[in-house]
Formats: sequence, C-alpha cells, structure tokens
Amino acid sequence: MHGGATWNSGINRAQVRDGAAILGFLMPAFIDLMMDNPGKDWGKPFYPVVP
Repeated sequence: MHGGATWNSGINRAQVRDGAAILGFLMPAFIDLMMDNPGKDWGKPFYPVVP
C-alpha cells in the first residue's frame, strides 16, 4: 500500500498517511476478532520478502 515511500523522505507522505489511517481503522477490528476467537487457527503470519 505505501511501498512507494522511503524512509525519512518527504515523497509520498499522503500515501503513508492514507495507509496509516486505513490500518488505524482496521486493526482494532482485526484484534477484536482474534481476541473473541482465541481457539481459531489463524495460520502462520505471512511476511513476504520484498526485494
């Protein structure tokens, strides 16, 4: 989502703000779902290598 922004750069700040706003909205819902279903197999976390 915001891979076009680089560390400590002034470029694509709006993209980073949008990504942070989306995650700020969705993460509480994801956490609530997971906390309400502790016995559910959520699988392994997937963090692909980005070259």
